Amino acid sequence: MRYAVSNFLGNNEDCVETCVNMMQKNNQMEQLSYPSHRSKDGQMTQESFKGICESFEKADRCLDSCSKSGNKEAEKIRMHTYAGIRYICIEKKDEIIRD
Repeated sequence: MRYAVSNFLGNNEDCVETCVNMMQKNNQMEQLSYPSHRSKDGQMTQESFKGICESFEKADRCLDSCSKSGNKEAEKIRMHTYAGIRYICIEKKDEIIRD
């Protein structure tokens, strides 16, 4: 992953697009929106959130690298666009996602 990100640091636009694509390629988000996929014990929801958070963490590290290269848009995406996912995956992870 580090190699792929470093290839895009020269072109800030491509850097952000690459990072955002990491998050958008996660199929777990679609599963959360369909009530028929929910199980009574919440196992499907837990697995979906685990996958979403793994993708978020990768995308967040990627956006952080872009931001450190001077891309202001990357930091805006990290702090604003993904604020809800950050809340679930970072701030409340232990309460929401149980191993």
